[in-house]
Amino acid sequence: MARALCELQAELADGWNSENIVKHPKKKGLKRKKFAQKQSKVNKCVDENSENSQLLEGNNIKVKALGNFPSSKELATLTKGYLEKRCKLGYRACHIFELAERAEEGKLKLKLKKTSSYEEIFDKLSKIKGFGPYACATLMMCIGFYQMVPMDTETKRHLQQVHKTKKENAKEDVKRIYDKYAPFQALSFWLELLEYYEIKFGKLSMLPNSSYHIVTGS
Repeated sequence: MARALCELQAELADGWNSENIVKHPKKKGLKRKKFAQKQSKVNKCVDENSENSQLLEGNNIKVKALGNFPSSKELATLTKGYLEKRCKLGYRACHIFELAERAEEGKLKLKLKKTSSYEEIFDKLSKIKGFGPYACATLMMCIGFYQMVPMDTETKRHLQQVHKTKKENAKEDVKRIYDKYAPFQALSFWLELLEYYEIKFGKLSMLPNSSYHIVTGS
């Protein structure tokens, strides 16, 4: 999904589908039938582009260029259906699209300050639709707060493989193992995870993006 979003951004920046992406009509006078016809053309472009995104040559796969993650402005020009189908986001497409729209319409007012505490920021983020504990903890790391280790199957796998813990005790084990590094628990976890993967795959900074998919617990 992350790769698909970055591929999409490269296409948007390159103007690949600037005339093909149809924003959902807000004007009452526009007939649904006309919109449906236009949307079917968009979906056709999505299908064709998905088929052409990888060119097979023997055992080698040439993948499309990666851009950055799309901005809220770029995402807000799309439709939910297009985003879901193009990037295979499933239920996440709705949350991402609505978040982008709110940001562009000035409705996402978090009012964060440099003096805001970890608890204040986490509380505000958790009230955004689609932001669960994992998303909030991950975003908190991105803005410099490392008190909470994001908990998902990858976290549990790492704890089991490296620290020989039991899956059902994951939350307690995270506190026991990483609380001694407070307030940098999550940073400590990610450095540990990075070391684990680099032992297996070598320096990740040297890994070509076509091989990113191999860096998983499986």
